[in-house]
Amino acid sequence: MIDSAKAELLNEYFVPVGTIDNGVLPDIQPLASTGTFLDNIDFGTDKIHKEIKQMKANGSSDPDGYPPILLKKLAPSLVTPLSLFTALSYQ
Repeated sequence: MIDSAKAELLNEYFVPVGTIDNGVLPDIQPLASTGTFLDNIDFGTDKIHKEIKQMKANGSSDPDGYPPILLKKLAPSLVTPLSLFTALSYQ
């Protein structure tokens, strides 16, 4: 089946269950009060190390292909550069 036929099949299935957009947006209450700022986030080495320790060692690899067990074993060497990198990136 070619892609356009697949798209048409999906369209035929979902059109009857959809709704027509009337353009009216719901009233949404903000989650944070006005004047809330993210001005002091702690990227300390102890926090970074704690997060790495909490990772499941047998979990799936990150997008770059590094397994969590590698990060856990390298944590003592990685926490300082990661802390500096995240703090500078945030600034």
